[in-house]
Amino acid sequence: MYPKADLIRRFVAYLIDSVLVAILSIIPVLGPIVGATYILLRDGFDFGFMRYKSLGKSIMKLEVVAFGKENKQSDFNISLNRNWVLTLAPVISIVPVIGTAIGVFVGVIVVLTEGIKIIIDSNGRRFGDGFANTQVVLASALAEK
Repeated sequence: MYPKADLIRRFVAYLIDSVLVAILSIIPVLGPIVGATYILLRDGFDFGFMRYKSLGKSIMKLEVVAFGKENKQSDFNISLNRNWVLTLAPVISIVPVIGTAIGVFVGVIVVLTEGIKIIIDSNGRRFGDGFANTQVVLASALAEK
């Protein structure tokens, strides 16, 4: 395990990704699907500056470390395992009227639960990290090892 990543950086990274998804969600029908797909796969992209991390993590200089893998980098499979729980709310929200209300409720519960887990866990691991055997760390922590 690595030292716990700075909580403010993690929050800002999540906020950046959430704003991106909110902007995408404005697009009728396709927007929420693209947004949920981004959340699901965000730690597996291998685009220039987004090397196996989300846009928010890239900007905040955070990395996803995958334990038990030789390259210790995230990929789409790891991202799916880390982030599926975060897509529950958008998927539920697809159902007209009642889905939106239930989706908002589920989203709040999931974000609060995951956030509290990050705060109380000694390594800053949320439940998604447990599912994928990962940890979010400062990029500089990887350079030191």
